[in-house]
Amino acid sequence: MKTPQICFSLAMALLLSANLVLAQDINEAATQGDLAQVKAWALKDIQLVNLKDENGRTPLHWASRGIHLDILEYLVENGADVNARDNDAVAPLHSLSYRGNARAMEILIKGGADIEVKEANGMTPLMYAAYGGQNAAAAMLFKYGAKVETKDATGLTVADIAEDQGHEKLAQYLLTMGAVLTPVADPEITELADNSHKITFCYQQCTNMLVVDGPADVLVIDTGYPRTREKLKTAIHNIAKGKNITVINTHQHYDHIGGNSVAGDSGSIIAYENLEKLVSTGILHRADGDLQGASGKAYEGGYTLEFNHREVRLIPLTGAHTDGDMAVYFEDTGIVDMGDLLISQSFPSLTRGKKVIEYMEILEKVIDIFDDQTIFVGGHGSNLNKQELVAYQDMLKETIDIVTTGLKAGKSANSMQQDGVLNKYARYDTFIPMLNTGYWIETVSKSYMDRVPGPLKNN
Repeated sequence: MKTPQICFSLAMALLLSANLVLAQDINEAATQGDLAQVKAWALKDIQLVNLKDENGRTPLHWASRGIHLDILEYLVENGADVNARDNDAVAPLHSLSYRGNARAMEILIKGGADIEVKEANGMTPLMYAAYGGQNAAAAMLFKYGAKVETKDATGLTVADIAEDQGHEKLAQYLLTMGAVLTPVADPEITELADNSHKITFCYQQCTNMLVVDGPADVLVIDTGYPRTREKLKTAIHNIAKGKNITVINTHQHYDHIGGNSVAGDSGSIIAYENLEKLVSTGILHRADGDLQGASGKAYEGGYTLEFNHREVRLIPLTGAHTDGDMAVYFEDTGIVDMGDLLISQSFPSLTRGKKVIEYMEILEKVIDIFDDQTIFVGGHGSNLNKQELVAYQDMLKETIDIVTTGLKAGKSANSMQQDGVLNKYARYDTFIPMLNTGYWIETVSKSYMDRVPGPLKNN
């Protein structure tokens, strides 16, 4: 016999499911720019103009992404919430500012859109315009009084963002409007082994880079932000004066490739995207044999680079953070640079807010392959030894168990966030604020929703 609580949960689930179907229908029309169909749905029930889909997005969000002016006007005139925010707290004005359509932006602003609205990372519409390099959008926001002194969750100004994205003309314009550039402090340099140094700039998210010196050349793993490039070049020169530089990028996010020009005209840049090309030119080789795990499992060996008479192994580990991640392993020193597959002081940063299962499989593989003497360097945060990496894995397993147990009980990600089910792990909230417990609850929920046999599926 079903309990009243389960019956109520079932009824709520059915209602939620019906609403999601309706949201999908009107949002699809808004996405396609089909004004007639949007009107048809709104005439059936005017409340549909504010109905949210599973990502928390309304028809106005989707019309903004497609820049459908007629639909934007119709929705605003018919009661659409111009300040509706999705699950990442992104408002329609954020999307329009990034895309740079000033006319569409003005429709929302005149309809009451908050020009200082902040999304989950603390970014305002002006910051989205800076990120997208949209001069006209920035000018429109200034017309209505946008503030330049606001900083995002990592302490960046709008000028920092424009500069980091390579939008130099926009950065200069923002500076004339009163924005400032955050000073870049000198890096922290730590010797990990003979001729191997970790360089960390605590600018934005404290990106780690690895500099490995050799008799003739120097190898640099990741290069940080554009704004730290000159100081990185100086640090490399102080470690390895006047040598040819080869850069390896663990992945293609801008906070890891912004200083790639330190390689100069004579240097090389190695990334997942050009591995096969470099094999064909003889710079890289496919590894002989598999990597053997302590469990007895064999894993694909990846690629090798001959660097100053030492073998450097490049191990593709794709599909969790990005589709182009790889780890870089120095067997002689026992150092593994995992890039953003390891952010030791926060929860993992995973693509599209999902991919927890894929990430845990990668972590299991890494722990299986490397021995107890290995030093694991992450893209951000402190290094870990093998024991500490296993402890990090255990922490993630505990949090996944808590969230999936909640899912089995019929709880939503939002209710678990409100209940603070991961408050015990709040120490991971502060290093990179956007990768907090709330983000992790939602990410785990999205990843496991279809795999958890909760009461609603069993009754």
